Amino acid sequence: MYDEMNGYESDNVSMVKEQEPGVGFGIASLVLGIISLLLFCTCINIPLAILAIVFGIIQLVRGSGKGMAIGGLITSGFSVLALIVFYLVMGLNMSKLSDMDSYLQQYERMYPELFDDLDDDFDEYYYDDDDTF
Repeated sequence: MYDEMNGYESDNVSMVKEQEPGVGFGIASLVLGIISLLLFCTCINIPLAILAIVFGIIQLVRGSGKGMAIGGLITSGFSVLALIVFYLVMGLNMSKLSDMDSYLQQYERMYPELFDDLDDDFDEYYYDDDDTF
């Protein structure tokens, strides 16, 4: 039979195009990786990065659409690395803050008149008898 719409002969057999494997896991991996990278200083990025890695691996195993899966793996890896660096830097700075007390005590010994004036100003401002809170 001649099919007038398509211009070729057919036997009324529907032609089903085989569907290619989707890239949904690759897209999900990339999106979750980018979100986890943007939220690296929170603890939310850990589950997002884990999901991005899992979805990226699933997409790589499927075999198609590897670019977005690789992008998701890279961004989630950078997210975890940024989190580690962030907390290391914060931890090192916190140890320096404990040294700040000794620095302030040394500064107070060096400039006692400045601290006396500040204490007097503080007392006058907060403990004035005329003002009531």
